[in-house]
Amino acid sequence: MTIMTNDQVSSARPRPSGYNLTNRETQVLGHLVAGLTNQQIAGKLGLEFYTVTTHLKNIYKKLRTHKRTQVVAKVLTEGILHGPVPRDLPPSRPGPRAGWRAKIAMTT
Repeated sequence: MTIMTNDQVSSARPRPSGYNLTNRETQVLGHLVAGLTNQQIAGKLGLEFYTVTTHLKNIYKKLRTHKRTQVVAKVLTEGILHGPVPRDLPPSRPGPRAGWRAKIAMTT
């Protein structure tokens, strides 16, 4: 899993696309695209958990999205962030309806 450093995230600039993201929203967005949870983003940026959720609400509103996956898809397809966008995302966990083989494979 590749996680961007604070320097890499802060060097990512919003594309002049009219979304008007703040520098902090851009940092949060970079970590979101890297696959971090809200709690991990808060720890990385030295913010409170609820501050991160507020930034995410603002990002959703500005990008006209409603879900985390929609935000990531929009960032990747429109190239909203300049700079490094990690490609090595953590493997997804099997969902609650996954078969027993998938669950065993994740534990080994």
